[in-house]
Amino acid sequence: MPLHGAVYQEVQHVTGLFQRGEVATLKHHTVAMKTVPVFTVDAFTSVAFSGNPCAVVLAAEELDVALMQSIAAEMNLSETAFVTPRPGAPADPFTNGHEFGLRWFTPTCEVPLCGHGTMAAAAAVGSTNANPVLTFHTESGELVVRCTDGVIAMDLPHNAPADDDARMHADLIKMVVGQLGVHTVRYSVTTKKLLVQLHDSVSRDELEGLRPDTVAMSRAHDGSRVRGIIVTTSGAGKRGEYDFISRYFAPWNGIAEDPVTGSAHTVLGPHWASVLGRAELRARQCSARGGDHASRGRAATATARQLRPRLQLVACLSFALFLSHTLEVLADAAFKAV
Repeated sequence: MPLHGAVYQEVQHVTGLFQRGEVATLKHHTVAMKTVPVFTVDAFTSVAFSGNPCAVVLAAEELDVALMQSIAAEMNLSETAFVTPRPGAPADPFTNGHEFGLRWFTPTCEVPLCGHGTMAAAAAVGSTNANPVLTFHTESGELVVRCTDGVIAMDLPHNAPADDDARMHADLIKMVVGQLGVHTVRYSVTTKKLLVQLHDSVSRDELEGLRPDTVAMSRAHDGSRVRGIIVTTSGAGKRGEYDFISRYFAPWNGIAEDPVTGSAHTVLGPHWASVLGRAELRARQCSARGGDHASRGRAATATARQLRPRLQLVACLSFALFLSHTLEVLADAAFKAV
């Protein structure tokens, strides 16, 4: 998939020279061409065009940070995942390997943990790799993903929130929930996520009807303490058979609303487990796209349906559940010079 605008023109120019076997010089930098496969995967769903879409770049070697950030901005999804082989990997790592490096970027910054980005990475690698267990080395530690009978499941960190003083961010909470009744405010130090639990009387329609001004939110707080706000309420007696429902807003990470968020459920899972007194929970994230989570135990294992036979089939098609294309980019030095 070509880049757009000025960068696209530069790539076209360099591509022509490269294909003739010549060395291209762009703004006094000697450059080469990198071609990397890119997948788009809808995670936390079995239905195309729902769940949370993530771009996945399978790179033979780690790319420059500025280049990864620029690609993520070009993809313009909530996250773009970059997967690289580990040292000592087999000759064809994306077919035979089982350990990989993994980093995630929003359109504006790198993030330390992304659940749907990990699911998407496993699905992309799994399209050509039959290993049932994949290990991703990340800033948040090792994330182990299991692919069995078309289900992708992974263990996530346990980021239990603690009670927080609602007065500290009263204006910010008001911007998000308006007049809806707030039951509890809790905070996860490890993720910098503020959890706002609404009264059980708040309906799913009311939760889905929230339209916070995320630009005003980002102006009201500098993101030093809070990087995202989770709004949640009980799912009992509401549309669907869920233990709890939620939405997630993170303008400080360049994401007005994340459609379906694995990292938010590392906070939600422990919270609702303590509220409801049980470990196995079923949840719905009520964004416009929407998606389901299942969690159990202290580690909050997230499960998503990614049907392997269908994934392999639609990888050859455009605009399906699983999109596949290649991205041509300039080598690091050249990309910085554009």
